[in-house]
Amino acid sequence: MTNSNLKTFDNFYADLAQSAYLGRPVRFPYESQLKDIRKLLDNGDSLEFDFSQDTKIYNKDKKEWEITPGGKHLPHNGKVYLQPDPDLHTVEDTIKLQVGDSGGGVHQEEYPIKRYQKGLLTDERAGFNAYYLTDTPTLTKDTKKTYMTIRGSDAISIENLNDWIDNDAQFALNHIHTPQAKLATVGMKTKIAEMREKAPNATMDITAHSLGTIVSAQGVAGLSDQELEKIGKVVLFDGPDTTKSLKKMGLSDEKIKKISEKIEYYVNPFDVVGMLNREHTITKLPGDSDEPLKKPVGKVNVLVPLHYTQITDPESSHDFGVFQSDGKGNLLTASEDFHPELLRAGEKLARLIATTLDSLRALGVDENVASNVLNAIMRGEIVNKAAIGYGFYKNFTTEYSKIVEEARQESIKWDREAIPHYQEQLRNGNLTGEKR
Repeated sequence: MTNSNLKTFDNFYADLAQSAYLGRPVRFPYESQLKDIRKLLDNGDSLEFDFSQDTKIYNKDKKEWEITPGGKHLPHNGKVYLQPDPDLHTVEDTIKLQVGDSGGGVHQEEYPIKRYQKGLLTDERAGFNAYYLTDTPTLTKDTKKTYMTIRGSDAISIENLNDWIDNDAQFALNHIHTPQAKLATVGMKTKIAEMREKAPNATMDITAHSLGTIVSAQGVAGLSDQELEKIGKVVLFDGPDTTKSLKKMGLSDEKIKKISEKIEYYVNPFDVVGMLNREHTITKLPGDSDEPLKKPVGKVNVLVPLHYTQITDPESSHDFGVFQSDGKGNLLTASEDFHPELLRAGEKLARLIATTLDSLRALGVDENVASNVLNAIMRGEIVNKAAIGYGFYKNFTTEYSKIVEEARQESIKWDREAIPHYQEQLRNGNLTGEKR
């Protein structure tokens, strides 16, 4: 994933979701903190973060400082407190080797080969990273709202292949119950139990981006009905629909409906990850039958992006930098009355993804090759140059580009026709409230 950041901190849930990543203007990860700050967490203290304040970060690519303006109209005046993970500790993987000694004999010695962090909300080896925040410095009876934000996939590397292969690709190809989601459920259950004891009036909201949205939805699915009552909202960004995976997990339609009532998605119509599994759920296209659209998990909002880009572009369609806010904490979204061409573009991309994956399955492509092709599509990299892999990749990228360009041209046309009409309504005082 590229590193294109939010242009403002006006949307609180987007703020939290973005801050779960490394290298962002505001960062929750333990490893991103200075040593003195880490000591506070090690001693059981919380860290205050204030999203109402401007934040400056140095952009290494542009070689310049970037300022993210503080948000307005934020809950708790923008302040939240990151709570320490009391179970966090370092685990050491070791290897045993036969070593010769001075007497000509051989003995066994153990050597460390890798260290990683593990705790209730962290398992670096599994790729799972979550952060628990509250509206008070400590969890007490005064606490009314808590938040869990779950990190998605970091940029591809040897260290996080489990993100891309064991979780992302396997979910897309086989609709699995992801390993990270099982860890998330344990973390959610533990925090809910702690809230019942220390903050009985509090509820917990969950937010995430990318792979974190799958982990969140499946994680919530593992909660009992009683535990679900302690969950407020689940706000997810650029994530796929999880319906097939939830059914494969054995959830009833009734349980899926209960979960859906909690969940709200914001997805970019040009984002490959966000459009996964969303075919025939967004809008009708010319030539479609009268069959009703399928119902996805949660309420789905299609974003009006700041830039009409693909997932591989510098201002990536999968990153936070293309979100547009109205200055009141709301993200701009498309509808049948406002940039409907974006609904059609999202539907077209969703169908293109589905057709590509179905073709791979139908041909009986080796699972590793299929995973490579899928990851190439999601990352915009050709990681498998075998004829079948490259052919599918090339066809996908060609069609993908057409969808984005057609939508861009249609949006220009829509603006030319609609903006004068809106201006006239404004002059006549006919636009009020949200429409204005």
